[in-house]
Amino acid sequence: PLLSSPQVQELCTVATLLALTLSFGALSRTASVFTNYSIERKLYEACVWSPPWERTLYAPYCDLVMCGLMIVGMVGFALAAWKGYQEDARGLWHMLFFFFAGNGLMAVRLVCFLGLIHSLHTVHGRVSEYLKGALSRWGDAILEVRTG
Repeated sequence: PLLSSPQVQELCTVATLLALTLSFGALSRTASVFTNYSIERKLYEACVWSPPWERTLYAPYCDLVMCGLMIVGMVGFALAAWKGYQEDARGLWHMLFFFFAGNGLMAVRLVCFLGLIHSLHTVHGRVSEYLKGALSRWGDAILEVRTG
């Protein structure tokens, strides 16, 4: 069946993550317009990074995507930290404190990257569950996705 195909699951995962990225980017752009406060510039400063497209025609579109990716990453990291806290709260706060204290502002880059990885993993799991549910609702046999 088509819905159990790994390519369909990967395509749905990418489409979902792209929709989340563009939604968060558009939300930050809208907030920036109404408050005259550049959220993407503050995120770039937090990452100690200056984008190469700063003075180009396509800069607003790149800022929209990057801001969306950074917000998805930060939300993903926060959800991963919350899940870690619920599972084992003993050492999490100490670990996070030393993580930020040891890396300074560069930790924001790691937070965004690790959060994106967590978000990708979570979205892929949810997409897989949804497609299996759709297969069972429509009467097709549920086949485990085989990679390789």
